[in-house]
Amino acid sequence: EGSILLNIKRDLGIAEDLVAGLEMDNSGFSLFNIGVTLSPAAGETSADVDKAVAAVGNAIFAYLAMLRGPAPGETRNTTRGAPAPTTALASTRWLWDERRSVAEADFLFPTRSKSSDLVSGAARSLHDRAPADLLSPPARWRWDAAQLNATISLLTPQRCIVVVGSRAFADAELPDSEPIYGTRHSSKPIPPATMKAWTAPSPVAALSLPRRNPFVPKDLSVLPLGWGVTA
Repeated sequence: EGSILLNIKRDLGIAEDLVAGLEMDNSGFSLFNIGVTLSPAAGETSADVDKAVAAVGNAIFAYLAMLRGPAPGETRNTTRGAPAPTTALASTRWLWDERRSVAEADFLFPTRSKSSDLVSGAARSLHDRAPADLLSPPARWRWDAAQLNATISLLTPQRCIVVVGSRAFADAELPDSEPIYGTRHSSKPIPPATMKAWTAPSPVAALSLPRRNPFVPKDLSVLPLGWGVTA
């Protein structure tokens, strides 16, 4: 409940899937990608697709605005010198703890894999980590609310690149052609009206922070053989 996917899939009926995460991550820059598969209900014409993309963008930037806003139960104090309220994102330490607990379980009880895969993965990680941190357990992770807030402040409409692939576009709408494979495409700025709407998105009541997961393990101690067995 409260997710972007649930809103655009169940409430708006224009999407089937959403996948998000780092597309590229290195020492110089990172790209955060959000991929959405539109449903047939989104429409069959290019105008329909543009409208659906605008609606998906509004949901995404409305959620980001919610994360940058005050945490649940807090309000903004406009008095000069008053401390800034905790953001909704910074209030999700419990969610970070859940992810660390799951990662700790994966680290302590990994799926058997090839030694060559482990070595090649560790070698690639040397671009971003010190050797001492290559096999470091998730227990060494450190929560950094300031870094989270700084990162999410970069996720703005002015910094985003929207890529839309659809059969709804006619050749006349795609004046450019890729020189090797001949793929037709076009490049254009995000319409000013859409940029304005995404910069100050309308609040979406259906969006909210995720609920706590009661099934995340908190104790990974290995119990002695036969513990809890009764004759």
